Amino acid sequence: MPAHDNGSIQLYQASLTTREQRELGRAERTIARGLNSFLEVGLALKAIRDQRLYRQQYDTFEEYCIRRWDFSRIRAYQICAASEV
Repeated sequence: MPAHDNGSIQLYQASLTTREQRELGRAERTIARGLNSFLEVGLALKAIRDQRLYRQQYDTFEEYCIRRWDFSRIRAYQICAASEV
């Protein structure tokens, strides 16, 4: 650690250029869309799980997640739990 660094966090308050402000806006809109999608995906997975809507083609929710979406049951439950927050 440099001699002048006391371990505190330094906050930057530099102004953004017009281009940077546009880029920030684009990035934040992408995040907002992704968060909405993430919430929708979690709620959809919960409905499929809770109502056993997978049962016509799959024996278990785990099998449904793996074969239909290529992710584990654990990941599906994480997404479901995140949508509850």
